[in-house]
Amino acid sequence: MPTAMIAVTLGIYDAARFGPAAGLTDDVERIVGRPPIDFVTFAADHASVWQRTLDAGARVATIAMA
Repeated sequence: MPTAMIAVTLGIYDAARFGPAAGLTDDVERIVGRPPIDFVTFAADHASVWQRTLDAGARVATIAMA
């Protein structure tokens, strides 16, 4: 990994671990009016959207290869 990329990665890590992103807030709940959900729940709730996107991508790839 290039030295510059290592520095950026460490900077992001430090900000998340020790800096302004170190703690949890209630921002999501205050903004959207409900508690946040985890990604697994979000993905399951919207699985049909993911499938349509994957199906459309497959059709485009098939057409492009023809």
